Amino acid sequence: MSQDLAAHVATPISEPRESGQPTGKRTRVGVIDIGSNSVRLVVFEAEGRAPYYLFNEKIMCGLGHGLDSTGKLSPNGRRRALMVLQRYQALCGIFHVDSTIAVATAAVREASDGDDFVQTVKSETGLCVRITQGEEEARYSACGVLLGSPRSEGLVADLGGASLELAEIKAGRVGACASLPIGPLRISPEIDNIRKLKKSIDAKLASCPVLDRRYRHLHLVGGSWRALARVHMNRTRYPLQVLHEFTLPRTDARKLAKWAAQQQVEGLARFSDASDSRLRVTPFGGLVLDRLIKFSGARRVILSAFGLREGVLFEHLPPEQRVDDPLIAACAEFERRHARFPGYGEELFEWIRPLFTDSGAGELRLMRAACLANDVEWREHPNYRAAIAFEAMMRVDVAGVDHEERLFIALALLFRHKGARRTAANLDVFGLLENNRIERAEHLGRAMRVADHLSGACGGVLPHCPLLLLDDRLSLAVPRRFAALAGESVESELAVLGQLLGRKTKIDPVQQLREHAAAGAGRRRAS
Repeated sequence: MSQDLAAHVATPISEPRESGQPTGKRTRVGVIDIGSNSVRLVVFEAEGRAPYYLFNEKIMCGLGHGLDSTGKLSPNGRRRALMVLQRYQALCGIFHVDSTIAVATAAVREASDGDDFVQTVKSETGLCVRITQGEEEARYSACGVLLGSPRSEGLVADLGGASLELAEIKAGRVGACASLPIGPLRISPEIDNIRKLKKSIDAKLASCPVLDRRYRHLHLVGGSWRALARVHMNRTRYPLQVLHEFTLPRTDARKLAKWAAQQQVEGLARFSDASDSRLRVTPFGGLVLDRLIKFSGARRVILSAFGLREGVLFEHLPPEQRVDDPLIAACAEFERRHARFPGYGEELFEWIRPLFTDSGAGELRLMRAACLANDVEWREHPNYRAAIAFEAMMRVDVAGVDHEERLFIALALLFRHKGARRTAANLDVFGLLENNRIERAEHLGRAMRVADHLSGACGGVLPHCPLLLLDDRLSLAVPRRFAALAGESVESELAVLGQLLGRKTKIDPVQQLREHAAAGAGRRRAS
């Protein structure tokens, strides 16, 4: 394991920092993943903790086809991979990538001509390819999961074409790792039925020390499992078509896995637009998933859209950025790129906090994210802003949130806009949240709407106009110099918020509120 990788693996990130402000330095990192089945380039544009996917392309090359029988890389796969790598090197040049990192995994690692292939790539493309060892590959995948979900714990399983990587994650650290020769390209000709294949997989899993203990959560990485999750979403009409953090309880996950293991391409294609080459290996992914759930004891199965490539990027980040909260970092970047007045979101968050004194750290984190994303759709037509704000948060490639948390933020942004209830009536995702959480999101959205009417979503106003819960009423304190801002529209929106909270509302001069607060303090001392 490299010193850099060892250093970042040892960095705990289970308690992400709240800081998510842009650093002012933007870099582009190209990560090339040379796998047993495919070769992929991802170009990340990063300013701080939250990367953007500037470019993402995968080409199926089949480097590992026939590896078990010949001990060498597929000749056709070599030719295809070399052509793809020439293209990727050229793309990194025109994208003005600051750093290009190329890694090769199981097929190149195990092939007798793997080193020769790497030398050929260097001489013909200029790329220096790093051949990862099995445990190192597992650690990269685990670091990718932690990049997307810093608080994740359990077992990470990354299924590739020629290997299965396993890694333990706990308290923001990567623990024991292993690489097993399990993959669709490993299926021997003599294994002609599922029963024999299951027996072969079980024997390999039983010998793995990482599986000597039980894990509550199983985090899935890899294209086969992403395809399987998409099939399940379409088959069950799951309302939120976001793969990252898609979660199934143990019983449902095993039912899905067993069903998929019995399917042909045609049966899977009814619920997926994935390529035939991907669907051909999906039944194998289902079988491996079923056996992994059994051996790991997992109670929940969680899909990660992040993996090895994001783990490589994680290694590239400075240590101080690895502990930042990815959700807050992403929303701060949204605001910086798209809002009218960047910086307003933090003022808004502090302004609404007095309404939610009973909120825990987890809910306040989501509220802060919503405040940062409050004004990113201002360019859209007013009649469509509510729907666009909701859809933007539901579809955006953001990490650090599960599906319920993502929906809470999206609903808050929905209710911040005019026509929210009409738009909400047409949504089919409310079953994912309990009613009290939906009400809470509406309170947050309505509070943000009051603030935006008062300040025009511009910084410098809200810190001087506090929103306070006093006895049985909701009061907005406005100093004399901002009195003209507290017009009819503000009164109207404040009244709506007060009705939701069961409070009378009033806009008060700051001096009257000071006297009221002093009188209240006197009564408390007397009692």
